[in-house]
Amino acid sequence: MPIARFNSLLALSVLVLFVTTTLAQTTTIAPKHAGPSHGDHDHDHEDSEACAAEEIVNYQMPLHIASIFIIMITSALGVFSSLILSRFPAHKVTSSVINIGKYFGTGVILATGFIHMFPGALFALTNPCVPKAISANYTSFAGLFAMFAALMLQAIEYIARWYYSQHATNQEHLHGHVTTAEAKEDTCDVTDHCHAHGGLIDIENRRVSTYILELGIALHSVLIGISVGVASGSEFIPLLIAVVFHQFFEGLALGARIGELPYTNRMIPYLSALFYTVITPIGVAIGVGIHETYNANSATNLLVNGIFDSISAGILIYMALVNLIAPDFQNNPKFMSERGSMKLVYYIAMWLGAGIMALIGLWA
Repeated sequence: MPIARFNSLLALSVLVLFVTTTLAQTTTIAPKHAGPSHGDHDHDHEDSEACAAEEIVNYQMPLHIASIFIIMITSALGVFSSLILSRFPAHKVTSSVINIGKYFGTGVILATGFIHMFPGALFALTNPCVPKAISANYTSFAGLFAMFAALMLQAIEYIARWYYSQHATNQEHLHGHVTTAEAKEDTCDVTDHCHAHGGLIDIENRRVSTYILELGIALHSVLIGISVGVASGSEFIPLLIAVVFHQFFEGLALGARIGELPYTNRMIPYLSALFYTVITPIGVAIGVGIHETYNANSATNLLVNGIFDSISAGILIYMALVNLIAPDFQNNPKFMSERGSMKLVYYIAMWLGAGIMALIGLWA
């Protein structure tokens, strides 16, 4: 199978997985007055005062509708600005500025997994409104789902790397039938050819990683959007401001990673950025549409949110540590050859990105 077709199938699989999980998130939302369906035990949980739907106070529909476009614009500013800068020639935008933005984004992604996703998953899956078989008998489900997601990513990346290696080897067999004498004379050419294959494998691996990174971001973006769409009263404005900053900085991170990859079709990176731009506003629109029947404290809603927050946390933490920090800082000869002051700037950028996202965690 050609690499282009394999990449298309992989991208399609990621899209199908995302659509499936999004439908699961939106169709399992329990109404405020759901009746008993799992016996007296679950009935007691659902009807208890602590698990009842919160009263809607001062819900401002015009402002909620405006928030769809506010979040869309800030998401676009973040992802498209870093994407365009990353694809500029070096003489127009220095590589140092691009790297600072990229490493800042790495910190953003790491903090999103640790600060924004995992604590929310832990809270949801240990909530008293969730059946005791989940919330009390085993309190580590959040970690279990996150670990499962990370291990699945490692397996997917291994399979992709194996496939690309096999494809490169087959190409060499098809085009490399030369005599021993010719091979000795053309050692340099063959070496360059091998380096080209090695570079191709590395690029395709990073492409797979970027697809998966965008999936992890998209999964929690829908949940974030729904949270904004159903928020009311005094909690809405602080949450909206926090989400605006969250989307902008996360967009910077994703755009830089999308922009550093080569593409045969020039529209693909911009379509990826557009997907990020609209996904949270779609979540907000869903939240606005269901805000009158939405019960954030229902067992079903807590389970769905907890599971998908856990999966997102596992994806983002794995991606940040394994595919972003380790290759960029520890296994990168170009980074190691930088001046000490520049290395310090890059580290500060990463820590600053993580710190700002951790601070935003106070509100979102």
